[in-house]
Amino acid sequence: AAMVIFSVAVFGMLPDRGPGGWGAWGAVGRGGSRLLGAAFGPAMALAVWALLRGLTRFAPKEGFDERFWDTYWIFGNAVIALLAVLHVLTLGAALGWPLDASRLVPAAMGLAFLGLGRWLPRVRPNGWLGIRTPWTLASERVWRATHRLAGKTFTVGGILTLTAIVAPAEARPSVALAGLGIGGFIPILYSFFARRREERAERA
Repeated sequence: AAMVIFSVAVFGMLPDRGPGGWGAWGAVGRGGSRLLGAAFGPAMALAVWALLRGLTRFAPKEGFDERFWDTYWIFGNAVIALLAVLHVLTLGAALGWPLDASRLVPAAMGLAFLGLGRWLPRVRPNGWLGIRTPWTLASERVWRATHRLAGKTFTVGGILTLTAIVAPAEARPSVALAGLGIGGFIPILYSFFARRREERAERA
């Protein structure tokens, strides 16, 4: 709702050719019509919310306690909040606001990763949310160990992504992407080796 209000408030001041996405973590690009540029962010957020809400209707009643749903909606709201930040940055840049997207985008992503690092260890085995590799889904023990590790790697990755704010301009995309890679790739790799180790122990 806040995204819609913001879009309506600035709509008359937007250029005729609407704002598009970010290019190279920097200047905003030009998209299609002004209406499309103003409506795209709120439409994306609404679609994410509708998808998350719809999935809850098909969830089995067993195995999902209130703590899981609390975590589920924390993740969902974090995604929508990130979309809202990017929406404001996109329209603001199109309006000529003095915004440095090469700093603000990594800042938003880094904060999102810090939030994920805080909540990932709470996620129980499920088919929707978390580090869902074939190896975590095959073993509850591997799932829990992987998500404990992911809590740490996402925190480290988020901090590294935030350091892109003070890095030289040409290095900011690389620093930010390195942080995101550390957060997401290491737990996936760990889950593979943890499951292999568990299988060897089961055969012994």
